[in-house]
Amino acid sequence: MAQVVLGNVKGPKGDTGPQGAAGPQGPQGATGKQGPTGPTGPQGVGITAGTGSPSGTPASGTLYVDGSTGDLYRYA
Repeated sequence: MAQVVLGNVKGPKGDTGPQGAAGPQGPQGATGKQGPTGPTGPQGVGITAGTGSPSGTPASGTLYVDGSTGDLYRYA
């Protein structure tokens, strides 16, 4: 028996369709390696204490507590 070609079922290529919805978020990845140590920051303010009025020239913002009176001072 002979074969007879009747036509082709494959039509022309169509346009690309719209993008589908995003899928669910995947699992969290592994923790990365630790980064390098950063530079030393500026010296912060502190709290000092003594008896009597404060003296000296500490960093601006440093607090001083007069232990004999309870007065609190802040260096400007």
